[in-house]
Amino acid sequence: MGMPEFCRMLISAVNRKEAERMVDALLEAGLVAGAFIFEGHSRYHWKGKILSRDDCNISAFSKPEHKDRILKLIRPIHSDECPIVAVLPLDGNECFMKWLEANLG
Repeated sequence: MGMPEFCRMLISAVNRKEAERMVDALLEAGLVAGAFIFEGHSRYHWKGKILSRDDCNISAFSKPEHKDRILKLIRPIHSDECPIVAVLPLDGNECFMKWLEANLG
């Protein structure tokens, strides 16, 4: 049996405070091993318009099967009508993958 499958979750947040609340909740629930919070400017289509704002993105290390639980946990915290929870396959160096396995089972 090989190592479990892990992923990087890209999760949107409207500001740093919201991002930090979501990451803390995800860590406490054991749904992520860790996360980075990045701030930046975004432009996107929404309801027929091109919008622009400053946002935060969370890059969290998790398992694909946690996606639905992650969305359910962040939904009450998130200010957007349609939060982003994108799942990206993850591979990495041996000590990083062992860290993921130790922290996510």
